[in-house]
Amino acid sequence: MNMLAIQIVDSPADAPNYARDSIDVRAATITKAVIVKNGTVGGKPTVDFQIETMDGTKFVAMLTGDLVISLAAAVAGAAKK
Repeated sequence: MNMLAIQIVDSPADAPNYARDSIDVRAATITKAVIVKNGTVGGKPTVDFQIETMDGTKFVAMLTGDLVISLAAAVAGAAKK
């Protein structure tokens, strides 16, 4: 299993400030999430996030289902604190 470092911060001011190139992603919107039942080589689910910027540029970010579950658990834990 791949490992992902998860960082939980208290406020936007505490979050990393990511450098941007020419594309302003602040106004990007996730327009759709597609669950692919057999998305990995091993046959496990993945989630494709379809993202679009205000100028119409489109991106896709794919996460494994296990990663989405781990992130959801981390968010649930942070919400309880």
